[in-house]
Amino acid sequence: MVFTSGFMGLSVSRSYAARPIQIRRIQWALQMLETEISYALTPLPEALLGISEKIEGAVGQFFLITSQLLGQEQGMTAGEAWKEALKSLKGSTALTEGDIDVLSSLGANLGSSHREEQLKHLRLTQEHLKHQELCAEKDREKGERIWRTAGFFGGLVIVIILL
Repeated sequence: MVFTSGFMGLSVSRSYAARPIQIRRIQWALQMLETEISYALTPLPEALLGISEKIEGAVGQFFLITSQLLGQEQGMTAGEAWKEALKSLKGSTALTEGDIDVLSSLGANLGSSHREEQLKHLRLTQEHLKHQELCAEKDREKGERIWRTAGFFGGLVIVIILL
């Protein structure tokens, strides 16, 4: 009983560790996108596809979906494709609404302005994500400690009550 309860606490505590990792992956991806836009002058669908191949997990999948939506011949703008692909992040990641909102604001400006303006928005989004990462790290430290401890002590309490 103690081990089961402790394991449950550990698995909940792991979800707190996932959010900062995912935010860092998004930051890396946005740095790659910034490089593609500023130096390589790669078309956006190709740049997003290349990024999706380098970033793991749901974050890489997000960039793949965005690229695929842009590649379809339905007249979808980059902002619309970005917004649609963001829906995939909501259910498959540990990202919060605040994290998604930061990314959503970038999508509204992606592909609709000239290169320098897009770079400015990418840098601003990266700054916001750094702040989100700091908050996620604080939440992780607090949440991991609480859930690990609560899991094992909860199991002990149940065992004591059953005795």
